[in-house]
Amino acid sequence: MPSARRWIKYLVVIGLFLGTQVAFATLGSGRTLSLAGISVSITLSGMLSFVVSPFLEELLFRGLLLHELAELLPRWVANLLTSLLFAGIHLPFWLSHGGMSGVLLTHTAGVFIFSLLAGWLYLDSSSIWPPTVAHIANNCVAALLNG
Repeated sequence: MPSARRWIKYLVVIGLFLGTQVAFATLGSGRTLSLAGISVSITLSGMLSFVVSPFLEELLFRGLLLHELAELLPRWVANLLTSLLFAGIHLPFWLSHGGMSGVLLTHTAGVFIFSLLAGWLYLDSSSIWPPTVAHIANNCVAALLNG
């Protein structure tokens, strides 16, 4: 588990990333923040998508895949490959809910960039907890922006 000082560093980096994400979404596409999207988190389904799913994805992609690839390849290459796979697993959902579009490319790029950050958090901390916290926060921000 990272020290308190490292947690502060990670939380600042996560906050800066999410602030940038909100700024681009609100200024670039005119979306606004709304609590309507976060109300689903109170349900069992919401808990799965906001907490359990990010934990399991981080366990698989950072705790297993990135960890093993980083043993075989340079860390930046391992993070890049893991991030490509992470973005790729999200494509079928988006394709089934909107088809090929500019929005799909934007979402894919956003997930890829988030995954690079999550990979850096994992590699720097040697723990799945900082990327898991980032993933949960990212999902909450996405819900607020979709509301």
